[in-house]
Amino acid sequence: SYLDAEEGCAGLHRELYQFCAYVQPCEAELSIRTQLLEQITCLLDSLCPGIVVEPYGSTACGLSLFNSDIDVRVKPKMPLEVVARALSGTSWARCVDLVPARVPIITFEHRHTKLTCDLSNFTDDEGDNATEVMVRLCRTQPMMQPLALFLKVFLSYHSLDRVYTGGLGSFKAYMMLGYWLEQCCKPKPSKLNRVEDAGVAICRFLVYYVERFKYDSVIELDGVATDFSRVRSVQEIKDVFRSTLNCLSKGCGL
Repeated sequence: SYLDAEEGCAGLHRELYQFCAYVQPCEAELSIRTQLLEQITCLLDSLCPGIVVEPYGSTACGLSLFNSDIDVRVKPKMPLEVVARALSGTSWARCVDLVPARVPIITFEHRHTKLTCDLSNFTDDEGDNATEVMVRLCRTQPMMQPLALFLKVFLSYHSLDRVYTGGLGSFKAYMMLGYWLEQCCKPKPSKLNRVEDAGVAICRFLVYYVERFKYDSVIELDGVATDFSRVRSVQEIKDVFRSTLNCLSKGCGL
């Protein structure tokens, strides 16, 4: 059974944590991101004194990769056309583009570091609540960060992370993981709270979303909900999860 043998996953546990350490931004990379936020804040403060530039999403909850875009927003709202013109006039922002999506954003590349930044001016309580849920999960669930980073790269590798093509997207993947950790880890919860069990945890997560979860249902955590009505690749996701589970379980001796 996938759920019985636990000692065989020590190697997988070590590899998951090594992988987590590798894909996270290092201190120098975090410092560069902080400096970029300060540059944006300084620029916009010259136009609107007191403006706040803050990270959100994966950047805010510590689930970004070393090569992730930086997602930031400005408060209070500023006309994005004004922000785009200001960025275009600097020596450090290039390829500035105002994208007229459902939630309009400005994308640009930092000339010196090649980091890509997505800037928006939305003021959305639901978005704030979602970030708070992810921050809490990372703080209270030892498995959240390593498994979330693995899942993020895993879905990207299989091209299942792109929302606009019917993929999951990071937020839904985080919600799936958080829901499983908090609502479904009933067997041996004390053991699942130990870091030694990361290998078993990822296998159990895959089992749940291959065999048990109903994708026409809604996941809710702390009043934040998500559904899968726009995820067109559910069967493909399940197939990839299943094949990965088979490989991992053989390696673990499960």
